[in-house]
Amino acid sequence: MIKILSISTTQGIPVFKKIINALSKSNKNIELCEMFFGKNNKYYDDIKNLQIDHYYNFEDYNAFRKQTTLIKFYKYLYIIFKFIFSSFQNDKHIYYTPDFQILSVLFFMSELGFSRKSKFVYHQFEVIEEKKLDYVSILLLKYFKKKVKKTDLFIFPEKNRKCLFYKKMLLTEAPFYILPNTCDVKEMKQNKALVLNDIPQDVTIVAHVGRLGGGNDYLPEFLIAIKKMFELNENFHFLFIGNSTKEIEEFLLNYKGKNVTVTGFINHSELDAYYRRIDIGLVLYKNTSENFEYCAPNKLYEFWSYGIPVLGHQLTGLVDVYKDKENLGELIKMDDNIQFCKGFRKLNEISHNDVQKMFKLNFSFNLFEQGLIDNINKLL
Repeated sequence: MIKILSISTTQGIPVFKKIINALSKSNKNIELCEMFFGKNNKYYDDIKNLQIDHYYNFEDYNAFRKQTTLIKFYKYLYIIFKFIFSSFQNDKHIYYTPDFQILSVLFFMSELGFSRKSKFVYHQFEVIEEKKLDYVSILLLKYFKKKVKKTDLFIFPEKNRKCLFYKKMLLTEAPFYILPNTCDVKEMKQNKALVLNDIPQDVTIVAHVGRLGGGNDYLPEFLIAIKKMFELNENFHFLFIGNSTKEIEEFLLNYKGKNVTVTGFINHSELDAYYRRIDIGLVLYKNTSENFEYCAPNKLYEFWSYGIPVLGHQLTGLVDVYKDKENLGELIKMDDNIQFCKGFRKLNEISHNDVQKMFKLNFSFNLFEQGLIDNINKLL
């Protein structure tokens, strides 16, 4: 039995569904224990051999962010209960989690004699930044560092993230597997995006997908580049898929160009029609923290899976992913808006077929699926 545990939810991590599906297809019995946002739960409906335990439901993400201290303690108590209960079963269990906090709790319980034969897998999606942790997580991190070698397998999205983690945890050798936060075109719904009807068919669409603002991105420089492209009468249209921000609203108030569209929030499962119209993708992250510096986000692989070249900043996480691979796009110094303009023109010359070929050769989930299963099988 594989027990996937989370103190949040896995439904915001597209590759997690592929992981669960791959383990399910290899005849593994899986239990997913997590929190849930919203009322309807159909995200994992098509996966066999999967039991789901939503131990707490929030109305939406904002409610989750405002969870009380009592709820935070409840989730740890619930996970302890699950672990103790499982220890009295004869099955061998693998505990798979993206949260070091859960591993700290499970390590402590195993030290007390519960479920000593269990195996532990840590799949890191976010860099551990101690300065941003709450008091409970800081205490759990200290214990995790002491017991980190009890982890039987580490999974990281990129090699540089593995190196950073090993350095922080003072590890020299430990079993690990590299699994990018990749995706697949067929995961999207085939739908229509009416807002795109107002965009001329003969323009090059440059798009950003997701949240912006807060000082963690190069949005101000990007907005200046948009204005310059309009002034030069270049045939580009700029698409913001996601909620608008104060910076964008202020920009549009004084902007006379008609080459900008803001869609508002779009569900991830409904992005297909948008991706099929996009010519150039953007990752605007700025190196304001380790999570941004070492980030190669889901949307990067989503763009590539649709054959869309991506323009990004020269971040450590992105440099490693782009290295020695042609036609994926370009990394620039985004604090220079002139480089934005040059990048748009350069990426407009890249064939979407070439991008998709490079994606399939290097990042398709199929390339990593069997390796994941083999590593899990070693623990059984």
